[in-house]
Amino acid sequence: MVIRFATCLLILANVASPSRDTDRQAILISLKHRDADDVAWLLERLKSARGAIVACPSLRAVSVKDLPSDVDRMIRIVRDVDEPPGSDLRIYRLPVRHRTAREVVRAYRVAFGDVLPIGVGNIVADDRGNQVIIVATRRGFSSFAQLLADDEPDDDESGELSATSTTSLAGRVPG
Repeated sequence: MVIRFATCLLILANVASPSRDTDRQAILISLKHRDADDVAWLLERLKSARGAIVACPSLRAVSVKDLPSDVDRMIRIVRDVDEPPGSDLRIYRLPVRHRTAREVVRAYRVAFGDVLPIGVGNIVADDRGNQVIIVATRRGFSSFAQLLADDEPDDDESGELSATSTTSLAGRVPG
């Protein structure tokens, strides 16, 4: 614990002072609701090869050092997943194969409006990794993953989203 706190202090010093590494940006992201270790786990999977992520639980924050575009993307994602934990909500990642993550999120927003399936707190598109980040209960995530799997096109389908497919998705949500 002392080593981790010392690491966080060193990172804070690095964030506060000008960096010699001009192509990477270092920031400290404060968290309101989520555990720093959980958010760091997620960001480790989103960072570039040159990025660095350190959880700072004692500060309720995560240190991020990466390319500016990746830092901006991670800030947006953390903002979207840092919600009150509620009933056993966890953070999941779901790769998308035949569409873009943004198309999937848009289709689900059209199908469900502001009311997501039971157990799903939020869905966020990660364009670079072409994955959907889902804040949900285990059951909510399973339902969402099944809906996405059911909506994946067969090899002979075009793979385009239609109003019919998104409307039928809303009707298949388990209650």
